[in-house]
Amino acid sequence: MAAAIQTLKRLRSGIAVLDGLIADSPFIEFYGEWSPVSLLMHRFVVENGGDVILTQEFGGLNTYLIEKICRNVGKRAEARVVRSFSLDSTLDALRLAAESESQLAIVVDPYLYSPGKWWEYAFLTKVTAELRRLAQLKSVVVFNRLSKFGKKTPEGGAFHSSSIFALVRITSLKSVIHAALIKHPAQPVSRVDFTYAELYGAGRRWGEQRCLSEWF
Repeated sequence: MAAAIQTLKRLRSGIAVLDGLIADSPFIEFYGEWSPVSLLMHRFVVENGGDVILTQEFGGLNTYLIEKICRNVGKRAEARVVRSFSLDSTLDALRLAAESESQLAIVVDPYLYSPGKWWEYAFLTKVTAELRRLAQLKSVVVFNRLSKFGKKTPEGGAFHSSSIFALVRITSLKSVIHAALIKHPAQPVSRVDFTYAELYGAGRRWGEQRCLSEWF
């Protein structure tokens, strides 16, 4: 398994401090406050491309925002988006991604349609199992929400959170985003901070960006 992991595509955010935090892990999850998590997902799409598995009927991927980030960082986003509309279709999308030639899968909000009662969470083990299988074939980065039943744990249940190699909780305060490494196979627990400006690829200061109205 170790030899296989070394051949997988290295995941990168384009933000130096964050890339140092997640270094050398091919199976990563970011979870927490959905607004900054979603913004981080858009940056990952720009930096990495690959297959994007998006569980949501409408929206969820802002192509105008991706274009703006591309201009800021001088890149071109090359990604294939597969949209799912339920937990069952998320399973189908993950299986489809396993057959793709892409080296990377970006999985967005896979537990969006999780049950409202904790005792019905047994079904979610099927989604987690497909994520685990996918991670044996290629690099995988998951963007997830906070659990309905806990303020500090990701959605998907205990089996899911124990299955991810590297788990990063995202919180924000004004213009600063905090990324706390909850677990990693090779690094101690730590935290880094970066600005929204860095996330948008516009440097460390808001003053280096264009007018805020251009983002809408």
